[in-house]
Amino acid sequence: MLKRSLLLINLTLLSTSCALIPDAHRIEITQGNIIEQESIDKLSLGMTEEQVKFLMGSPAIQDIFHPNRWDYIHYVDRQRRALVNQQLTLVFKDGLLEQAKSKDFDVSKLASQTAPVTAPAVVAISGLGTATETVTETTTEPSIEDNIKSAVQNWAAAWSQQNVDAYVASYVDNYNTGSSHRAWAAQRKTKLTRPKSIAIGLEDLEVTTLDETTARAEFKQDYRSNTYQDQVLKQMTLTKQGDSWKISAEKTLKKLK
Repeated sequence: MLKRSLLLINLTLLSTSCALIPDAHRIEITQGNIIEQESIDKLSLGMTEEQVKFLMGSPAIQDIFHPNRWDYIHYVDRQRRALVNQQLTLVFKDGLLEQAKSKDFDVSKLASQTAPVTAPAVVAISGLGTATETVTETTTEPSIEDNIKSAVQNWAAAWSQQNVDAYVASYVDNYNTGSSHRAWAAQRKTKLTRPKSIAIGLEDLEVTTLDETTARAEFKQDYRSNTYQDQVLKQMTLTKQGDSWKISAEKTLKKLK
């Protein structure tokens, strides 16, 4: 009787211990990067490789034979069943972000920043029945609004690239904020060069033309550096100087984050 009782106790303990042992066949294997749509939305064409790494981290795959292509993957496998399988491909040219491709994420914000496509060539034939042809290529002239948006985007790109000369050149020649233009430029140089990296994102850029030489731009500005980040609603006044639109005034309307 005693032996039978001990046998039952041992069997009970053995079955309980087996239940506590995890199923080795259900081990979860994770590979690559965790990719977030919010980070993708902050990318801008023309960003440097370092700025992209600051936002997205290092790519999971970087082929030594195709160094200009970065592949970010996020793959989770559990019991030979893929729970997550996401991929984002970024393409660079001369060290600057040129293209983004993904079937899993929305990259349309980057695609919308590509340069306008040149209109097809128009062929005019002069002299009926002759072989003389005059080929005239026509291009779509950018509108005033397009030129102003380009000026604002170039300003943001110069800031992101910490290019002090290009950044200062985005403003009118005598721009200042209560001090001399030289003092303002020196102060901005310090602001641009102190962080190790800066990334500027623009959203909802809207332009209002006030007259032939004056316009107003409003947009959400997302600022990120290695030490600080915020998001604000900003308003700019731009003035046409020669063939270029320059910033003549700017102010923060509201802090969003």
